[in-house]
Amino acid sequence: MKKIKYIREIGVSIVFVSIFIGTVIARSYVADYYNEGKGYEWQATASTTTGLPLMFARCDFHYTGYYGNNCDRSVMLYGDSSDRQIDCGGSGIGGRKDLYPDNLEILYYSFNENKFYGGKFKLDYDKIFSVGAQMRKAVQIGHNGKTESIKFNVKVYPKGKVVFSMKSYLNTSIGEMVIAEFQASEENHDWSVFEDKDQSSGVGNGESNSVKVQHALLLNKYDWQLKVLLPTDCAIQDIAVNMYGNRGLRMDTLKNAKVPTYGNFVGLPEGLILSWHRQDTIQFSTRFKFNEEKIISAFDIASNAGKTPVIMELIVKNDTAALRAVLHGNGKRIELKDDELSAINSEKTYH
Repeated sequence: MKKIKYIREIGVSIVFVSIFIGTVIARSYVADYYNEGKGYEWQATASTTTGLPLMFARCDFHYTGYYGNNCDRSVMLYGDSSDRQIDCGGSGIGGRKDLYPDNLEILYYSFNENKFYGGKFKLDYDKIFSVGAQMRKAVQIGHNGKTESIKFNVKVYPKGKVVFSMKSYLNTSIGEMVIAEFQASEENHDWSVFEDKDQSSGVGNGESNSVKVQHALLLNKYDWQLKVLLPTDCAIQDIAVNMYGNRGLRMDTLKNAKVPTYGNFVGLPEGLILSWHRQDTIQFSTRFKFNEEKIISAFDIASNAGKTPVIMELIVKNDTAALRAVLHGNGKRIELKDDELSAINSEKTYH
């Protein structure tokens, strides 16, 4: 009996060892097959349709068991002609090769619908692999194999419809092919889903997690202009206005203008940088950061339904006094506060 038991134990041990060795070999084979031999260059992007402004909190393409790269959460997609596709990672071009994705995870906020949509979807890897092979072959024929990178894209439509497609990085006769369509579900979130724990900048890192506040900052429109009042011996050098929604505007210098007017703006300002110089070649610069909720309130009060533009005056009294910002409109005068209490910096220039 002891001998039988001993033989049985040896047999069980052999089975476990065989399974372990088989698993190691299989994993090694998969890693070698995909990453070294059959991995491919690819990119992932996300976009929206015309008239559907939205912002992605998550758009992650990855192969099962591998880490994916999240999308750029600091970019507002307006659903207009100014839009571009946002980057969602991938293996890159001319660098390492990687597995095509077989999983997609998304979460986004639709401004028109005032709703969050999200979902986790399984992608048909066999179909992706087959279409990818056709596209790579077309690139070899049409472009001498210059780059075989594949571009995957998620496009969002109203009411949570999501279309997943792929195309070659270089134009070929195959064009873009739709691989799958999914239905995202409504979800409950606040604006904290856009926070980037590794970075402190970007649209998603606002002061308020209120969806209502962030909605207003990104989509409210006001007709307004900017005026600059400087000491008599000074002239403007540069103005950069950072708008909510990751849009920046830079003004050219208006030479010999004491009270220049810039505009017309339509969105809300997040902050600005003003630089000017004095005749004795001293150069000055300062910043101004607006409070989120207060800038909305101020423009609501000063706006008169677009009949006349709201005027924002930037006032520099002297070299040491802080920059002042005053809003004029609708018979109101509203003093704005600098959230960062920025000082004026000076530097002597040499010619």
